[in-house]
Amino acid sequence: MKISVQQVLAVLRRDLQVQLTYPFQFLSRGIGIFVSLFTFFFLGRLVGASSYLDQYEGGYFAFALVGVVTMILAGAALQSFTSGLGSDAGAGTLEILLASRVRLGVLVTGWMLYPLLLASVQGLVMFGFGWFLVSDAFHLGGLLIAVLPFALLVLTFLAVGVAAGAFTVISKRGDPISGIYLSVSTLLAGAVFPVEVLPEWLQAIARLFPAFYGFRAIREALIGGSTFADIRGDVLILVAFNIVLLPLGMWTLRRALHFARVMGTLATS
Repeated sequence: MKISVQQVLAVLRRDLQVQLTYPFQFLSRGIGIFVSLFTFFFLGRLVGASSYLDQYEGGYFAFALVGVVTMILAGAALQSFTSGLGSDAGAGTLEILLASRVRLGVLVTGWMLYPLLLASVQGLVMFGFGWFLVSDAFHLGGLLIAVLPFALLVLTFLAVGVAAGAFTVISKRGDPISGIYLSVSTLLAGAVFPVEVLPEWLQAIARLFPAFYGFRAIREALIGGSTFADIRGDVLILVAFNIVLLPLGMWTLRRALHFARVMGTLATS
């Protein structure tokens, strides 16, 4: 385990050194945080009180803030693996890493760690300023309750991202899956507006996405005043999704890498 931790940190250190050579990326992210924050803040003033938001405190801004911050980390988890895979493939180091003693799980963890850390900082800054703007909307005790559904939701996105990476290994045509999945989850699962505004048939489809249960549980804890017992059903559903998606994603990736090795196309992934 000690060696694995050192290997993961080595991948993280490498990614951090590369990203530090692009300081304007950090500046653009910082600007994006405040642009998004105040966009939803003033949009909340425009929307005003809505019957769809009666169960939540803080109005539309608090509702959207929770969804946006959650999607920042979920999106990073979704796209981190494919991004790391493509980066090493482009640099010609993918085959070397896969042929080394580094386990596949260590590589997956290493590839996702930096994007998740960066997204965590971005999300915390946005949430912190949002809390300052509407502090009365949030329940301090709900922070601890929201941690578990939040982590489970991010894991489901990571699992889908690993499966998308498997598709990239075989197709060599980029990653169409992650973008579509992120967009559809944002639209249907209630990232920036209540699912209840959708037609009933779309609401039924929304319940097929883990994000629906994650958003609902996190919001209930943070701005709905619910206890863990109140969100236990959503948490169990998220656990079930992870039990299926995480092993399936890793199995799909292993099969894709095996196929690429047999076909001799791994170096061009």
